[in-house]
Amino acid sequence: MRSAHSTGGREAAAKLAALAAVVVLSIAFWIASMMSPVLTLGQLLMTHAPDWMAGVAHAEHSSVSLWVWDYIGLPLMLRPAWMIPTMLGLVLAGLALQLRWGSKR
Repeated sequence: MRSAHSTGGREAAAKLAALAAVVVLSIAFWIASMMSPVLTLGQLLMTHAPDWMAGVAHAEHSSVSLWVWDYIGLPLMLRPAWMIPTMLGLVLAGLALQLRWGSKR
């Protein structure tokens, strides 16, 4: 049988995941409505955070394997800017639902 403490922790984690999902989905909606729908994540970051992109390029050459950039980083940079936060928000919403109403063993 589950204790009240573990159930309370699960409820708190579900609320936190739901709040994070709302925030991230709101950011995705803002990006999709205020920016061009075809703006890629790479273009957005180069426009608004060029120092961060320079850091990514430095890390790519100094400490990260080339395959990480080729198979993970570059495909993410070529996606529409609103898509990444939308996917993250949907994953967080699913986590919140699973924590709230998932299997209660």
